Amino acid sequence: MRLSNFIFLTVFFIFSVSVDGNVLKSPEPDYVITKEQILRSGYTGLGEILNELVIANGESTNRFTNHNGDGSVTVDFNNIGKESLLVLLNGSRLTKKNYGAFDFTNIPISIIERVEIHLVNNKGQFVTGGATGVINIITENSLDGLRIDTYYGLSERGDAESQNYSVSYGKESEKGRVNISSEFSKSKPIFARDRDISALPVYGTGVNLGSIITPQGSFQFVDPITGEFYSSVTTLLGTNGFNEPNDPDLIPFTSDLRYNYAPENYLLTPQEKYSLYLNGNYGLSNDLTFSAELLFNRRKSEQMLAPDPMSIYNYYSPVIVIGSSNPYNPYYGQDFRLYSINRRIVELGNRFYNQESDTYFYKAGLQGQSEIGKGWKWKANISFNKNNETVNFSRFVDTERVLTALGNNCAGDCVPLNLFGGSGTITPEMLDYIAYEGLSETNTKVTSFQFHASSTLAELSSGSLDLEMGYEYRKHSGYYRPDAALINGNISSRLNPYYLYDGSYHVNEVFADFDIPIYENLDMYASTKLSKYDFTNAELSGGIHFRYKPLNSLTLDLGYARVNNEPKLYELFMQESFIGLISYYLPVNEDYYLSTRGNDDLSLEKFDNFSLNINYRPQWFDGLEMDLLLLKQLSDNLVTLESIDYLRSSCRYTGEPLYCDRFTQIDQYTYEAITTFVNGIRSFDVFNIGYNLKYKVSTDSAEYIFALNNLYIKNNEIKRDLGANREHVINSITLADSLGGYDVEREIPRLKTNFTIDMKIKDFSINYQARYISGFEEECDSNYLTIIPNTDPIAPGGVVPEDFQWCTYASTPNSRNNRRHVGGTTYHDLNLSYDWKQYDSKIMFGIENVFDKTPPLSSTANANSYLTHIYNGTGRYYWLRFSKDF
Repeated sequence: MRLSNFIFLTVFFIFSVSVDGNVLKSPEPDYVITKEQILRSGYTGLGEILNELVIANGESTNRFTNHNGDGSVTVDFNNIGKESLLVLLNGSRLTKKNYGAFDFTNIPISIIERVEIHLVNNKGQFVTGGATGVINIITENSLDGLRIDTYYGLSERGDAESQNYSVSYGKESEKGRVNISSEFSKSKPIFARDRDISALPVYGTGVNLGSIITPQGSFQFVDPITGEFYSSVTTLLGTNGFNEPNDPDLIPFTSDLRYNYAPENYLLTPQEKYSLYLNGNYGLSNDLTFSAELLFNRRKSEQMLAPDPMSIYNYYSPVIVIGSSNPYNPYYGQDFRLYSINRRIVELGNRFYNQESDTYFYKAGLQGQSEIGKGWKWKANISFNKNNETVNFSRFVDTERVLTALGNNCAGDCVPLNLFGGSGTITPEMLDYIAYEGLSETNTKVTSFQFHASSTLAELSSGSLDLEMGYEYRKHSGYYRPDAALINGNISSRLNPYYLYDGSYHVNEVFADFDIPIYENLDMYASTKLSKYDFTNAELSGGIHFRYKPLNSLTLDLGYARVNNEPKLYELFMQESFIGLISYYLPVNEDYYLSTRGNDDLSLEKFDNFSLNINYRPQWFDGLEMDLLLLKQLSDNLVTLESIDYLRSSCRYTGEPLYCDRFTQIDQYTYEAITTFVNGIRSFDVFNIGYNLKYKVSTDSAEYIFALNNLYIKNNEIKRDLGANREHVINSITLADSLGGYDVEREIPRLKTNFTIDMKIKDFSINYQARYISGFEEECDSNYLTIIPNTDPIAPGGVVPEDFQWCTYASTPNSRNNRRHVGGTTYHDLNLSYDWKQYDSKIMFGIENVFDKTPPLSSTANANSYLTHIYNGTGRYYWLRFSKDF
């Protein structure tokens, strides 16, 4: 930052603390979710509610994320990334998970009064963070007495059972008030086998696209006697397996022998949550109040996967040795070497990941006012927020022990292993030796001190000139301690890369926000913030916002904000961590053992946000309100992990040590490569159009509210630089139109629409909602082009209907036009409620997905044949809620 800017801001800050005033009027939220909306949603989690808003899209995670899931529920606005949302609890920052996204399972719904959502973040206090929006969770503080709330839900198929119970108490006195709430919820799973869309690896294809790692096993080797090469052989279920040279049971492995792993997975993962929340305030004097807030939340969650698909291989030289003394060696008496062994360890049972995630939030502060000048209102807070999560994974295979149990050095507690006898031949004693259970731990913390003051600087002819200013010190710290077997690479079916890190950074920030009345009907809101992080230079951020009201019925809001986003801890401090093995077959066969390390030279991500909001309430049509929101967001310096493609092309075209020195050749075909995180090789340009319509009409006995919310994504362009060869025009691609590896950003629906009808007739209410998700084009996975329609019910691989068509594709070879259409989908929800005022009670009954709509099929789905981050696969769901005040 320029010295002149720093001097200006410092002088400006010193001057502003000497003037007077009242609380600043900041821009109103773009969306507000009320407690009533939360209760009638049919959900017991805030994340699920937010993900049904029209503004929610992109790669969020939820309880349908079983493979690579961790029990968390995240939210993504504008498809830019769930990491770029800033989440607050009563205005204080909440810590995020180790990968940078906020987990909404940390917030019990019983404590929520309302949720405010700002899509354009131009409030100076929060312009660091919240690049694509700010979510401020406001807790209830007006309860007087005791309230109990119970909830029970069940799908039409008898699964996905959910229970939620909460007890809340509030009391107010002359000096202050206190609120306390406890909540318990438990949700049971859906098994993938219990829904047609998820019972196969890919719907309608039998086992054609199942796993090549089967309970019988498959092997690649050269016969040590005859010299014959077996490229991939297996044995059929029911045979004795591979037990002797030239065993007649050996057959070539074909697609109809693949393994259907889908029935062994969860579709919807189970979860339990326990929480306790307390807030209160006490008047120390007429001008001084003490307040405190405490939250504890524990989540227990689980993912279940098919038995361990153990795979040990080296396709360039046979390195797997079955010792001559191993009694299960088909060539007993001599060492037997293989290129690969693939064996599904079904004897061990299903794999499990179990999380226990504890969240702690403390906040204490003083609020007061001063009579200096025209008066100041101020507040000072200290807050601490920590999340600690342990992950236990069980029923995995330790490949180091497998190799020992196969070789000649199996002694002591080692039990010789039989991988050739087929399904069921691995004994409990063998399993006890090779099975592995591990534990990993993640911890993230945010500690902060904030001081805010607000006042009226002057009374102008057009209104009051208001100021809010403040200072904040904030420290972010955390670590990820993966299990030792993950670090050593001994777990054969590791799902997630381990981002091993331990580090912290701190920041000092000062901000000032002005509300300036320019003319009678024109106001300007301006904000500025100076942030100094210990790992980078000082950065300015802020925005300007104009509100013009030419008519009583018409309001125009025009805004711009420069928002800076903080890097994730692991991006700065990751120790060199093994990520995976990447293989390339063109132009030559090459394997890259890919590792990643952090980069403490990163700068803050910078976002430019432009917005126009038009609100119209025609006086000639009482009860009608219309909103139009135009939002454009740009960035060209996102923090991005270098891909192996980026490193290879940059090294080959430039020869610079910056890129080339990160490759180490191991042998003729194998390399080690180290990537890191950098600014500027990924950018985005997003333009959204939101349109909301609301009509309210009242009669003597009833009230009716009709609401229509729409979001249309006009432009969603995300680009990545593929390398440093800037003389070539193909140095970047549009990710939404590409396929392959790290360079994919999925297409998303361009239009989402929510239509609601609320009818209140005395003490009885009816709410209906229709949620429309538009169709869209997606890349076509070439694997699906090979599926041949088949109507033979006993054919290997199952029935593939004649009208089954995954893809439409161009006739031009290697064309990028391989596309398929995902159809539009509409979900219908209905709930009824009755205020039983005689008993201070309320009863609610609801049906989610009234018409039992099945999600549309997708060829880019990671699992279950549909996009679980967009659609709900539960089916028709019934729920009942009862609450009573005492």
